[in-house]
Order: sequence, then structure tokens, then C-alpha cells
Amino acid sequence: MSKPTPEYYQAKADLCERLAIQQIWAGNTDMGMRNIMRMTHALAEIQLQESVGNCERCNSWDDSLESDICQTCISEEE
Repeated sequence: MSKPTPEYYQAKADLCERLAIQQIWAGNTDMGMRNIMRMTHALAEIQLQESVGNCERCNSWDDSLESDICQTCISEEE
């Protein structure tokens, strides 16, 4: 299974926001707050994907890429 895309997470965040607003207005604050948390998580995933790179050699995620290669692969070269 492939990793969800930023577009997927944005759609999830939008849906959760709409549901949360409806639920809170209807008096179901517990479910509304859960959807707010789901929305926040989805938005955080988008930010994470935009700030973290993917190593070209081993395909692992690393936030300190140098020339698109992670620290593990650089260490293995030395």
C-alpha cells in the first residue's frame, strides 16, 4: 500500500472540519472535538511530508538529506 498523498490528507482535513462544525452545532461536542483532532492530524501530515525528504537510494524518510541522500547511506559510503 502506498503512502497517502498530501491531496488525500487535505480532503480528509476538509471533511473532518465540515463534520466537526455540524457535530458541534448539533450538540455532539465529543465527536466534534474528535474530528477537530483528525483534521489537525491530517494537516500535520501534509506539513510533515512537505518538510521531510525521501532518500533516492533506500527510499527512507529523513529530515536531514544532503543531495537527496540520507545520513545512513552517506555513512555507508565512507
